[in-house]
Amino acid sequence: MRAIQENNVKAQKDFLDKNPEAVRDEIDDFGNTIFHLIIQEFISSTTIKLLEELVSKVFNDSPETLKISNVAGMTAIDIAVSTDIAVSTGNTKLFDSSG
Repeated sequence: MRAIQENNVKAQKDFLDKNPEAVRDEIDDFGNTIFHLIIQEFISSTTIKLLEELVSKVFNDSPETLKISNVAGMTAIDIAVSTDIAVSTGNTKLFDSSG
């Protein structure tokens, strides 16, 4: 969680490479997964690249992971849409489940 708060994308990627199952884990008291938190924190081009890699991998391995809701009932995709991240970064395909 510290790596997310500090926007340390390398540490986030290293952690997920070593712990791939962690993408499904709730990592705070609000039921957020790593997807929820990465999207809520500062978004940079490096973070977008990490999200693209994660979404692609998770979509192929366990797409139900992208449907995990936090205690507010929001998925990471809901948060991305509500904060208009895809449009503001010019990356409208980031969370397009069709590919």
